[in-house]
Order: sequence, then structure tokens, then C-alpha cells
Amino acid sequence: EALAEGSVREIGYDANINYELVAALRPDVVFIYGTTGENGALSQKLEELRIPYIYVADHTENTPLGKSEWVVAFGEVFDCREEAEEIFGGIGERYENLRIMALAATSKPRVMLNSPYKDVWFVPSKESYIVSMIEDAGGEYICGGEGDLSRPISGESAYVYLSEADY
Repeated sequence: EALAEGSVREIGYDANINYELVAALRPDVVFIYGTTGENGALSQKLEELRIPYIYVADHTENTPLGKSEWVVAFGEVFDCREEAEEIFGGIGERYENLRIMALAATSKPRVMLNSPYKDVWFVPSKESYIVSMIEDAGGEYICGGEGDLSRPISGESAYVYLSEADY
């Protein structure tokens, strides 16, 4: 609705940012999401335009609780830190209760994640927060992989994993 009424605007992504529109909107802050590290061209242009920016790096979190803690950072930005801390404060206990409930499941569905991007599948390693969530919910992630970074696999490998997955 906000996009349709014009109060939220699409400014582009990656190297295709409409800087004229960003400048015209005069934002208090721009949130940047960069999965490959700092986007120097983007941050340099925003600095040149004197527009403050914040990198959102929630994708670097390896645990569900670490990922959810970003609500506190956004609470600080939006001047509602106490409310955000209250929300975050209950997440750990609720999550643990659900994890314990999932232990009683009689089946363990096998799960494959993601889809191709430019003809390559990027799948998370077994140390990612999303894999922790699948396992905590009683599932089995079938793509494994060491470390905490996503890794590329071929379409053929993805097909094999998909043929073995329940979801």
C-alpha cells in the first residue's frame, strides 16, 4: 500500500541505485544490505550526497537468536529501544520451548534450501542460522558444508539434493 500511494519508493538495488531519487527523498538514513562486504561505490556516493547510511549485516549471524537481536539495533534507530529489548527478551525462551516440542516429532523431514541465482545454486553451510532453525524444528538439512558461508553448487548437484528432499 505504501509503495502504491508513493510514501515508499523503489530506488533500485546493487549497482542500479537511482541517486537522484534518493537525494530528492531526503531520507534520514538509508539501510544498506551487502552480502559481499562493503559496497564502496554506494557508501561513497551517499557520503557525497550527505545522506547517512547504516549497513545491515544480519546475514552474518550464525544463530537464530543472533539474527533476532537485530530488532534491538533497529529499535535504537527508531527511538524505541526499550520496546525492542522487551520483544527480544522473550524470543529466546519461546524459541527454546518450541525447539523442545520439536524433539518429540516422530519424523525428520529432509530439507533443501534456496533456488538458482544466475545459473548457480547458493546453499548455506550447516553452521548458518537457517540450518539451525531447520534442525531445531525437527528437520534435517541435506546440503551440509563446513564453515559459515553459503557455497555454490551446480544445477546437477542441486537436482540430486532436490530428489532426496521432502521440502
